[in-house]
Amino acid sequence: MSEDTNKTTNQSKPLVDELDVNGIKQGKFFAHGRLLSAATRQMPVVEFLDEALVMHPPEKPFEDEVGEAHVVAVDARGVVLDDAGKPKKIAGARYKGREVWIFGERKPGTMRHLAVWFDDEGTPHKLLVQGEPVTTDVVYKLRNRTHDGELSMFPDLISQ
Repeated sequence: MSEDTNKTTNQSKPLVDELDVNGIKQGKFFAHGRLLSAATRQMPVVEFLDEALVMHPPEKPFEDEVGEAHVVAVDARGVVLDDAGKPKKIAGARYKGREVWIFGERKPGTMRHLAVWFDDEGTPHKLLVQGEPVTTDVVYKLRNRTHDGELSMFPDLISQ
């Protein structure tokens, strides 16, 4: 079989067949110049990228292009909007009495959104710990450690 015919045949094979996935003990594969992982023949094949994970359907051939992009909608202030178009806040969380919102900006190198509060002029202020911006997952954890959601009780948490 010629190399071109072999490439075409491999591209039309289901990804799990191309990788010859037989079970969880294999786990990691290097194919198409990428690091892939598969637990079973029925579960998605995961591709590891620097900034994200890409899930490939096991029953379809490998596709080099990402099939869907996740777009985050924000309002004029930069606050993330939910599916209904309403600004998303972290329920119950407050910083010096102000509501804490999910900001559209992400922490560099992650997919995590930053947390902000707004002053009377509508200026966003990021929350910081040791000079680093705080992401929403941290705010949820801190809020859950309080009795009233007031985050300013944590001395290491400051505002920009």
